[in-house]
Amino acid sequence: MALFTRYADGAGGSSFSAYGVEWMGQTFTPILTHTITSVKLYMWRIAGHLPGTVTVSIRATAAGLPTGTDLASGTTSGNTLPLLADITWREIVFTAGVLLTGGTKYAIVVRATGGDASNQAQVVVDPSDTPGYSGGSMCESSDSGGSWIDNNSND
Repeated sequence: MALFTRYADGAGGSSFSAYGVEWMGQTFTPILTHTITSVKLYMWRIAGHLPGTVTVSIRATAAGLPTGTDLASGTTSGNTLPLLADITWREIVFTAGVLLTGGTKYAIVVRATGGDASNQAQVVVDPSDTPGYSGGSMCESSDSGGSWIDNNSND
């Protein structure tokens, strides 16, 4: 996505898992109004783990957390994610782009509903010892997106 860039190099970063009912998200605030058609995430999987289809979507937010249904979504095969030693950026292209309004907070939501505690997709986040992203924060859901908690110690 050309107008919003999230930087992470994985150095000293943490990973959070997406599987089954355990979802993760990152809120963000675009500066300019534009149509988003894809996102790139720094993702990996543990050797032998097969998380299945990973769905990544854009959602609106309420009180700073994801809400409602997907505004746009796309999928990638979690089974083909690289192992940690070969970690790389994975682009997820949305089936249709969505117009984002500058200055409005949105959320990237990641889930691998076919996975389980032994088959997880991993997404790298920056830990609290690095400067935070003032336009949003990491968030987590343990009930398939029914409720969310802000994990402002990671971005």
